[in-house]
Formats: sequence, C-alpha cells, structure tokens
Amino acid sequence: MPHQIRLAQPKDYPRIMEIWESSVKATHDFLKEEDFNYFKKVILKIIYPIWKYF
Repeated sequence: MPHQIRLAQPKDYPRIMEIWESSVKATHDFLKEEDFNYFKKVILKIIYPIWKYF
C-alpha cells in the first residue's frame, strides 16, 4: 500500500492530539498527570491559533 506524506492540516489536529496522548501515556510512565496536562495545554496553545481559522 503506497503512502503519501503531506503537511498536516487543521482537520488533522484532533487525530494528531489523540496519537500524541496515547504515545505519551504509553511511553512516559514517569510523568505525573498534572505534568501531562500541562504539556497538553502548551501544545494546544501552539496549534489552536492556527486551528481556529480553518
């Protein structure tokens, strides 16, 4: 099955966040829940200004 690489679009962001969350939870068992939530908020602050315009 061929794959095509393309730039992420705002419609992709919810799925990107799902993948990020599951990968961090699966590989960073040393993170406290409050640390996880902090980083999630930081990421959303970065992408939301872009996301809200699409």
